[in-house]
Amino acid sequence: MNFSKSMFQGDSLSWPGLVLGVLLAAAATATSHAAEATADADPKIAPVRVNRSFFERTLESELKVVAAHQAPAVLASRSQWVEYPTELPLPEPTEETGPVLADFRDFKACNELERPGDLKLCFNVMPDVSSVGLNAREMALEGLAALLPARCAEAAKDAKLVAASRDEDRFSVKFALEAQGCQAQVELTVRSL
Repeated sequence: MNFSKSMFQGDSLSWPGLVLGVLLAAAATATSHAAEATADADPKIAPVRVNRSFFERTLESELKVVAAHQAPAVLASRSQWVEYPTELPLPEPTEETGPVLADFRDFKACNELERPGDLKLCFNVMPDVSSVGLNAREMALEGLAALLPARCAEAAKDAKLVAASRDEDRFSVKFALEAQGCQAQVELTVRSL
C-alpha cells in the first residue's frame, strides 16, 4: 500500500492518516479476496450460501427432471445430512509453527435422499465457515445419471449449475444438461419440515 505524504505529520503518522491507511488496506484485501472467490463463478448467478444449521432440521427434497421429448419426472423424498471423514492429510507440527492446535481440514458432506438412494447433493465443507455455498466450486450433484433417460446419462457428469436460490425454509438449485441428443434440466429443492 502506498501512503501519501499528507498522512504523515513530521516523523510520525497522524491518527486520521493511520485510520485511513488501515481502512484502505482492509478494502484492498477484501476486494482481492472477493475477486478470487468469484473468479470461477458464473457471473449470472448471484452468490448464495446456506447456513449449516439448516441441515440439522428434518428435511424433504424434491427432484424435478425435465428432459426434451419426455414427460417431467418428480421425485420427493426425505433427506438427511451426512458428513464424511476428511481425505486430507493430518496437519504436521513444524519448528516454525509449533504444535498443531486445531484441525481445520475441509471435508465432504451431503444432503442424501432416501429415495432414490444414490442421489445426493454434496458440498465441500470448511469447518471454520458456518455456511456452504450453492455454487459449482463448492457443490456437486452425485448419482444423477441413474435417474436420467439413457441418452442423457453421460451428460450428468457435466451438469452445469444455472440457478440457485434460498429463503428461510428452503433452497433450490437448477442444473442444465446438454449433450448429443440430450437436453434436460434438473431442479433440486430442499425444504425443512
